[in-house]
Amino acid sequence: MTLCFLGAVDEAPLATLCERAGEIQASSFELLFDRLELWREARILAATAARVPPAGRALAEALATAARQLGLAPDARAWRPHLTLVRGATVQRLSAEVAGAASPALQLALPVSRFYLAQSQELGREPRSDVEPRRYRTLASWPLRP
Repeated sequence: MTLCFLGAVDEAPLATLCERAGEIQASSFELLFDRLELWREARILAATAARVPPAGRALAEALATAARQLGLAPDARAWRPHLTLVRGATVQRLSAEVAGAASPALQLALPVSRFYLAQSQELGREPRSDVEPRRYRTLASWPLRP
């Protein structure tokens, strides 16, 4: 789950970014994923949280502020907690089932006690597929206050 998307970042600011992230004093929180959404344009099926915990929002904002202070350009959109379940989702009947308010019931509680700096790595396309798998490499992590 992404708290603050930075896009491509040169190696030079990473050490300072890690230092700034380590200085953030934030509280742990729990996310309750209670909706399934199909984002048609992005072709993503995602579990989403109807309620954004204040501690999570504060952490996302602190990370974005630290990134901007280093001259980076984090995504300007408000943090929207989600877990990507399927990339390249194109199943038409799935679209009818999960679009809008008729979303199937979902209750997935995720306790958040750490945050991470991760780097996305493209793995290449699967044969006979337009879905590009990704793997994430953890560069650093920090605990949150209980």
